[in-house]
Formats: sequence, C-alpha cells, structure tokens
Amino acid sequence: MPAEPKYLPKVRNFAEKYGKSQGFSRKDINGLKISLDEICSNIVLYAYKGMERGEIHIEIERQNDSVIVYISDNGVEFDYQSVKAPNLEQYVEKQMKGGLGLHLVKTINDEVHYERVGDRNIYTLLKSLKWET
Repeated sequence: MPAEPKYLPKVRNFAEKYGKSQGFSRKDINGLKISLDEICSNIVLYAYKGMERGEIHIEIERQNDSVIVYISDNGVEFDYQSVKAPNLEQYVEKQMKGGLGLHLVKTINDEVHYERVGDRNIYTLLKSLKWET
C-alpha cells in the first residue's frame, strides 16, 4: 500500500477481516489491528520524511497456533535500539502524549524484531494465538 495516512483505515480493515477469516479471538484481532496500525503509522510519519513517499508491504504468515507479521518499507533507516521502554509513571505524571506505539506493539506481541536489509526496514512480529471457544 502507499505510505499515506488515508490508507491506514484499510490496514485496520484488512487486519479485522484476516483475523476473522482465521478464527482469531477478538483480543488477537484487536492486537493485530493495533500492531499493524502503530507500525504503519510510524512508517507513514517518519520513514519517508524528506523524501518521496514509498510503499508499505505487509505479509502475514500463519504457523499452527502463531501468526508472523512482516511489515517492510524502503524509507530511511530506523534506529530501533534507541527506543527505550517508557517510564509509565512519569508519562502519566507529566501528561505526555504519543510515543507509546512501539512499546504497545512489544507488549501485545510475543516477539518484535527490526532489521535493515539492503534498503529496506523490516519489522517482524510473532504472536501466539488464543482461540474463541
């Protein structure tokens, strides 16, 4: 998809439909939607800053009771190691806004990895699934 804000609702809709088609629990569907939305929003806002907007590629792979999500772009390299876990007490105390997206994605998923391969940023999310009963 193009890395433009107007496409973010389509990402959420895609996550919803995919999760339902795979029998994910409501919690896992919401986690997938939030994760895709947060990573893709960051790509839209920061990856192509100062350059022509590119695209975002999303792949979802089902492996038994897990889902693996690959999100990639060819924007500027992201310094993943510089993002530290927030001090949530301080965050609330100072009534800060924004900046919790990656922390939220890391909390929702079992594993979150970032790597730069050639000219691409690749985010890999792994989540064990819970099933509706």
